[in-house]
Amino acid sequence: MKKWITYFSGLCMLAAMLFPASTVQAAVQFSWPTKNTGLYDEFGNGHKGLDIAANAGDEVYAAAAGTVEVVYTGCHNFDGAEKGTPCNTLGICSPSKSFYKDGFCNSAYGNAVMLKHDDGTWTAYAHLTEVASGITVGKRVSAGQLLGIAGSTGRSYGAHLHFEMRRGGGSGEYFWLAEAFDPIPYLKKPQKPVVVEKIPYFENIGDINGDNKVDANDSLLALQHGVKKITLSAEQLRRADVNTDGGIDSQDALLILKLNVRLAEFIY
Repeated sequence: MKKWITYFSGLCMLAAMLFPASTVQAAVQFSWPTKNTGLYDEFGNGHKGLDIAANAGDEVYAAAAGTVEVVYTGCHNFDGAEKGTPCNTLGICSPSKSFYKDGFCNSAYGNAVMLKHDDGTWTAYAHLTEVASGITVGKRVSAGQLLGIAGSTGRSYGAHLHFEMRRGGGSGEYFWLAEAFDPIPYLKKPQKPVVVEKIPYFENIGDINGDNKVDANDSLLALQHGVKKITLSAEQLRRADVNTDGGIDSQDALLILKLNVRLAEFIY
């Protein structure tokens, strides 16, 4: 028995040498973060990322699942058009004490989101017109999830998405200490965005329990009513009929869940 244990241990050591832990981990797959796959500028010569030819108003998606580490908001479109304009005039200044000293909002990145992925890689999405609702520090996002809308905030002279990938650093503001590298070899394009279902809005739609939130609790109430476990009031029935087909069933419960995780949104 001792001989077999020694033999098995030797095999384990050999496997560890041939297949280090870093190589056997599943690699994170990164997708193109916009529908537009054109480039204005590539990585290199002092440029730390890609300038993707996104139009103003285009949606920007997470290139892979990860955690939101940094969110910048408060900058205005074209706020860097006049060099030297103070960021406290045009929008909030960067919490990282801007490494650009020319007054551009948020270290020249403008409105931006920085994600940390499961393999330790950072991705950054900069010059946004706005950050999507619900994208806050600490939130876990899925691949293809909406992060914001492309624009021209920060040190930018026209609408586009500045996209970066970095390695190293810690969490939060340590993004600035991480090492940037060329994203192109790691990106699968084009990105196929998550299809977001559009739901016509009516007052308090989906908020069955009246707590001013549309969440899993409301979905559960719709399901319970559908199987006749509970009875809803007339007002609750009105709010629960998300697809407005006159009945409350699993389809309404599913739509409520989709609203909660942003796979559906209202049309006002």
